[in-house]
Amino acid sequence: MIPPALATVALAAIVVLSSEVRGDDDQPRRPTFSIVVDRGEPVSDLVPDQITVNGSAIGGGVENNNVKIPAGTYTGKLRYFSKKGFVQGPLGTIGNVGDFLLEVAGVDQRTDILFHGGTKPEHSLGCILLGGVAKDSNGVRFVPDDTTLRKLRLAFYGTDTPTSTPDVDIVIVIRDATTTKSDCDWTEAVPCIETAPSTGKRCGKQDSVEVEYHNKCPFATKVVLCLEKAAGAWLCDPDGKFDAGTKPDAKGSNYVCSGTGAFKVYAMPIDKFLAGHCKYPKR
Repeated sequence: MIPPALATVALAAIVVLSSEVRGDDDQPRRPTFSIVVDRGEPVSDLVPDQITVNGSAIGGGVENNNVKIPAGTYTGKLRYFSKKGFVQGPLGTIGNVGDFLLEVAGVDQRTDILFHGGTKPEHSLGCILLGGVAKDSNGVRFVPDDTTLRKLRLAFYGTDTPTSTPDVDIVIVIRDATTTKSDCDWTEAVPCIETAPSTGKRCGKQDSVEVEYHNKCPFATKVVLCLEKAAGAWLCDPDGKFDAGTKPDAKGSNYVCSGTGAFKVYAMPIDKFLAGHCKYPKR
């Protein structure tokens, strides 16, 4: 149980760092905090979820099947206030203010899609529910140690009593049960592949073109990078690891000694590539 005194303990000040992606190759890139929500088959009005953080499963959740958001790749946004009392704090406290309330940002025509406490369909208008919220003998609300919601905050900060916010890019991938099957969609993972083109660095030629790619997806991908040669033909090379693909936060590159500067990126989850025996795109 949470001691009654915790209800009045002031939360530690949190340093909020910019979420702007660093595009300068001379600057270090921020790591990615990745969350994958794998949906199961609906049971009545509830959809069971399996939550994975940075490649490790942390527990389950549920969604209201009638109002769930579309599967896809989204940006995560950290919030510190909620009128509905959804924000976590140290030692499992939960209320209107705190240091951890994660929003799924960029959902088309939807706002305030949150990871918060709850277990029933009526607890969600599209949010992802990660376990029940309890009360101690004094009526103080808290999330128990074994809830996925509490584990998610601990995974983000690495400690129950943080003093600063990690400088990371938050990526949230939501996958429907039907979309986990291979369909050889080479555009599926492209939104989370970051590219950085450069010229004049290869073959001693000023019109050489090189494109570096960075896998910001929270899962391993198969990447094919195509570059247009000066003569008009295209060179398309896959990443060099057939079974493993490009791991999360890993990089790769492709180049031509003489090019136009035009390039195309194709990427899909490695499990789908292998399961579907997918053919490489040619352009």
